[in-house]
Amino acid sequence: MSLKLPSIIEQIHRTAAPKGMASKIISIDGCGGAGKSTLALKLSKCLNNCPVIHTDDFASWDNSQNWFPRMLEQVLIPLKQNQNAKFQKYDWNERRLAEWITIEPQEFIILEGVTSARKEFRPYLTFSIFVETDRELRLKRGLERDGLQSEARWLNWMIEEEQYLFRDNPQAYVNVIVSGTKAANDDGELNFTETKMKSPYSFKPMRESDLPLLFQWINEPHVKQWWGDDGSWEEFRLRYLRNIQSDDSFPFLVFLDDQPIGYINYWTTESDPDFRSLFPVGAVGTDQFIGVKDILSKGHGTKFVKAFTDWLLEQPDIPAVMTDPDIANYAAIRCYQKAGFQKIKEMETVEGSIILMERRR
Repeated sequence: MSLKLPSIIEQIHRTAAPKGMASKIISIDGCGGAGKSTLALKLSKCLNNCPVIHTDDFASWDNSQNWFPRMLEQVLIPLKQNQNAKFQKYDWNERRLAEWITIEPQEFIILEGVTSARKEFRPYLTFSIFVETDRELRLKRGLERDGLQSEARWLNWMIEEEQYLFRDNPQAYVNVIVSGTKAANDDGELNFTETKMKSPYSFKPMRESDLPLLFQWINEPHVKQWWGDDGSWEEFRLRYLRNIQSDDSFPFLVFLDDQPIGYINYWTTESDPDFRSLFPVGAVGTDQFIGVKDILSKGHGTKFVKAFTDWLLEQPDIPAVMTDPDIANYAAIRCYQKAGFQKIKEMETVEGSIILMERRR
């Protein structure tokens, strides 16, 4: 099937950056000759002409994959700390490191090239795309670009790429897989033969404009039963506006494809006196509900909770995720169990009896 580029753009906008990062880094991975650069160019134009960092600026003729420590040190770690990335671009003709490039933190940055979704980079990535193309076509494109005399080198690179795919299995972790057999059209349509979204669920950081929808959901009987009464609209608005602006709480809307269906958050356990001594430094808690009544009891809760906590546990500074459903909320307890949470113990709190549960890496 074909996929309009705006569909991918919308997914990127709705996906949260790793904790504390100002920049959303979008990886475009795939083997040599797959069509990554073509897609990166189009995607950049749709994302405010954002910069594109190429793995070819770090790789070399004799080092196609093991250059990644320099990418981490000079690009990804500084951007994670909201500092400038500064690196030397490799000159393939002169076979040496050449001019220095500086990339400032900004809303979007594209990381394009072979191994750009490797396991060492995943904690820093917001969204990943893998471009799949037949081996014969990739080799044909490579030789057309580099000349027939480069065939032996290309064949060797292809062996190394297969080893990377086996070792890191990037297709299992990316958000989108596309087939790059055909070129992209100028009208914004990616003329790929098929596209696979890793998950139909995405998470958009909440803004003040989302509060009316959240207020509507919280007053639905199936939510209010467990979530409690949040008072008047003005009381609710002020409380959740503080959550949106807080450094300790991070609320999100849950989307199923293009439709908002629920709410999920995470918060630092250090900020809660009931839990700070029970979990390791960096652990976070999470709460969630489905706001759309018509999709209850269809497995969506388990799936998006697992997807969200998978994302949290990919962050290097989050060792565990905990939750605390009411002891009588059997549906929520079962949802968390199926998403990989384990029961720790029962507790009494000021809000009543709870089941303390956690999921670790």
